[in-house]
Amino acid sequence: MLKKSLFFAALVALNLNTQAQTNILSKVIGRYGGKWPKTLSFTQTTTLFTPKGEVKQTWFEAGSLPNYFRIDFNREKGNTVIFDGDKEYYFKENKLTRTGKNNNPLIYLLGGMYFDSIDTVKNKLSKIGVDHTLESTNTWNGKNVLVVGTTKDDATKTQLWFDAKELYLVRFIQKEENSTLDVHFSGQQKLGNTWHETIVDVYKNNKMLQKEEYSEFKTNIKLDEAIFDPNQFGKVHWLN
Repeated sequence: MLKKSLFFAALVALNLNTQAQTNILSKVIGRYGGKWPKTLSFTQTTTLFTPKGEVKQTWFEAGSLPNYFRIDFNREKGNTVIFDGDKEYYFKENKLTRTGKNNNPLIYLLGGMYFDSIDTVKNKLSKIGVDHTLESTNTWNGKNVLVVGTTKDDATKTQLWFDAKELYLVRFIQKEENSTLDVHFSGQQKLGNTWHETIVDVYKNNKMLQKEEYSEFKTNIKLDEAIFDPNQFGKVHWLN
């Protein structure tokens, strides 16, 4: 009888622990789904780490979520990229130079997913390599985090790390065939009901590639969606 009691006690404890760790994505979407700002803009100070040294640039960014985002790298020269859903359009000196598939998952992870149902989120995350059925806990910069996409201390899989208390994204690891992208998000500031990172550090194969520092953050602003239309590029402006 004692053995049975111990067995059932262990089973209950295991079940409770499993329940505590499951459905991390449901918690995240439950917290911020429908509350994320529809539009936003900010100024980005970008430091590029190149073989010849550091290069600093100022970028201007705007989004109309969940589908549209725009980065003006050099507004005087007309160097811009426009993201429209799963497509991207690159302009140089006000001329369209390249189009292709949008391979930037951060637009979705840092805002777009809060406009989708939990099932759609899981489906889209699976397309970038995140196995939502794998969950664990860990620590990051001295704080507890909830991890989606891997078991504890397994860095071989694409994964998302969320702050355990506020449920904002603090780390994204993307495993590629011959490389690993590791993106750190910090300096979160609360605007309304949502948290927004102000510092992004991008590493590839443990080497720092880029540092992004955000300022002049504005949310729920009026934006003409024509600025995200590649056919209207150069005709409609959002920067003074």
